[in-house]
Amino acid sequence: MPTVRIKLDSSVTAFLKRMLQGIFESLQESGRVRGYLPEAEEDQEFWVEGLRDENLEALDTLLNFVKSENFGRRKVEISEDSLFSLMKACSCVRLHLRETALLDVSDEELENPSIESVLFKGPQSEVYVVYSLLAYIQSTAVEAASRL
Repeated sequence: MPTVRIKLDSSVTAFLKRMLQGIFESLQESGRVRGYLPEAEEDQEFWVEGLRDENLEALDTLLNFVKSENFGRRKVEISEDSLFSLMKACSCVRLHLRETALLDVSDEELENPSIESVLFKGPQSEVYVVYSLLAYIQSTAVEAASRL
């Protein structure tokens, strides 16, 4: 079974758990879970509903991963299916953050941060930290998947 190890301070782990729980609840309530949509309009409702359900399941996998006892301290064993759901959930949440709270931040600043871009003010700084932590989790999960 694949393992993923994320090394984080306990205060960062607690922060991430709290923030992800809020984001997850917001996405559930709003139904805004983004992903690929087909071009044909007659199938769109079917695709959107299925995509929403798949992404909510992936988000649940991410929350369970972050809430696991070993998260932030030791390796966490995760099934192969859950590993891919974890990567999908990280992408989904990062895309949501990019299109909402980080909308006015350039792609360059998000993907190649300078010290100035890290010094956001207020709630945007917390969102940026979550965005960056999810990128870290996602890249670690990709590394684990490459070893399969």
